[in-house]
Amino acid sequence: MKQYRKFTEAYQDLLNQPLDVDIHEGIDSTLLILQHRLKATSSRPEVQIIREYGELPRVECYAGQLNQVFMNILSNAIDALEEASPSAYDALEEEAQDSECSLLMIRITTQC
Repeated sequence: MKQYRKFTEAYQDLLNQPLDVDIHEGIDSTLLILQHRLKATSSRPEVQIIREYGELPRVECYAGQLNQVFMNILSNAIDALEEASPSAYDALEEEAQDSECSLLMIRITTQC
């Protein structure tokens, strides 16, 4: 619930007051909300999230609007993976077995 509250800090936007936020917390709370979309389905394997977080300063911004941007970007990435053809998954599965890595992944990096 705490993560969801962080995601929905849009009430600050309504008050027209930017917040001092941790961008990593915004990304993590967005991923928590989207976790049901990352699970394997009958048409595709599970999507693994790789987080490579570097040191970032806190940013003064409208947290609700920023989290909505994260939601749109991550949802679009998941949508693109879901729209891939089953034959593409077959090819990826063979490659993943050879390299012992996850079949589908989204990499999020804030490192330089």
